[in-house]
Amino acid sequence: MAVCRAHGGVTVINADTSLDNAGSQRVLEKNGFRKLRSSDTLHYYALRL
Repeated sequence: MAVCRAHGGVTVINADTSLDNAGSQRVLEKNGFRKLRSSDTLHYYALRL
């Protein structure tokens, strides 16, 4: 994330996790990612910089 912020051209970082990967979901949320939506198999997150 620091590299993306330093370059200035990146405005959002996207991520996804499987529905049952609670550990990764917690890590994303603790680092400021917001859950945008869910599908049958994935949760989708984004972090606006």
